[in-house]
Amino acid sequence: MASIAVIPAAGIGTRLFPITKAIPKVMLPIGHLPLIHHIINELRSAGVKKIVIVTHWKEDVIRSYFEELPSTLVEELRRQRKEHLIERARPPRDVEIHFVHQPKLTGLAGAVLCAEKFLTDDFIVALGDNLLIEDRPGQFVRKMSQIHKSRRSIATFGVSPVEDVTRVGVIAYSRKEEEIGETVYFVTRVVEKPRPEEAPSNLGVMGRYVFSPELLDYFRRAPVVGGEISETDAFTMASQDGKTVLAVEFRGTWYDIGHVDSYIRAFIDFTSRMRD
Repeated sequence: MASIAVIPAAGIGTRLFPITKAIPKVMLPIGHLPLIHHIINELRSAGVKKIVIVTHWKEDVIRSYFEELPSTLVEELRRQRKEHLIERARPPRDVEIHFVHQPKLTGLAGAVLCAEKFLTDDFIVALGDNLLIEDRPGQFVRKMSQIHKSRRSIATFGVSPVEDVTRVGVIAYSRKEEEIGETVYFVTRVVEKPRPEEAPSNLGVMGRYVFSPELLDYFRRAPVVGGEISETDAFTMASQDGKTVLAVEFRGTWYDIGHVDSYIRAFIDFTSRMRD
């Protein structure tokens, strides 16, 4: 099981403007917690012990959330006899959190390369704007990590059937197998936001990955497309070099909070489950 994870949280969130002028999208509330806190809880449940958060836009807001409460606020909450809120607001104690600044927004691959000094073994990447709702939080990432290790994969990522392939990267695969109750696809290439008639499948790459450090070399050699390092080209290059690239199908509910409609649905879905 990979014990370290990277959360890319540097994006500006232009599709959610104007609220993201003031609040980074990873800090948008889902229930009473910001999105990034839910992701950290997922990773903690999966057994992750160290998390590297890569920041850029409004990074002071993200960093301040994980700091201890100011003494003046603690005193005021105690005066109001709301000590329970003090404990609720404490940062996670059972995971080590580091912050890395990404000076230039160059996409997922660029964010991961910023955290390279921490990545000496297999590691998880959990996109900061993707929310997974599972019966057992962290179970999918844990299984991905197990499959990644058993198959000696260089890159393993979650996929899910999507209606609109033009919004995501889509996989082409040579075959599929079953392992520990999950469907595993052997990826030959990844096509970024294809036209529907050109899509090799309807399986979209979602925001959970397990990578081996060897993949970082492919990130460094990948072309820059639209100002971002193309991780989809890196995956394809690795596959063409004979490296094992896998995709594991996620059967739960996945929300890309980078879109307003998905954010609204995620908030309603999550809070309705809280009432249940």
